[in-house]
Amino acid sequence: MLRAYDCGSSQSDVAAQFDISRTTLVQWLRLRRMTGDVEPRPHGGGMPRKVEESVLESVLAELPDGTRAELTVLYNRRVERKRRVSESGLYRALRRLGYVFKKNSGGRQNRREPTS
Repeated sequence: MLRAYDCGSSQSDVAAQFDISRTTLVQWLRLRRMTGDVEPRPHGGGMPRKVEESVLESVLAELPDGTRAELTVLYNRRVERKRRVSESGLYRALRRLGYVFKKNSGGRQNRREPTS
């Protein structure tokens, strides 16, 4: 796409040819001019994860068939106040670790081993 522009096509023609906006092409050209290439930049950060995996693993060992709510309560009892998490935050951490939950007819969440 940038090669087409480098070969003399106008920005509007290149944008139309590749079905992108002209603004996108201008941003890529600016990025190439500033950095020398258009490779994706590294992730810019975000909020650090609160869940301590070692504590979570010990909670799972103690309560292997606990519901998400039960696991969250037990986890929050073991960490300091500023490290406490919501049920959904703990669930996301479990998913990152490869755990899946399956609903049964009684409404409880059964934990299964991490998937490979």
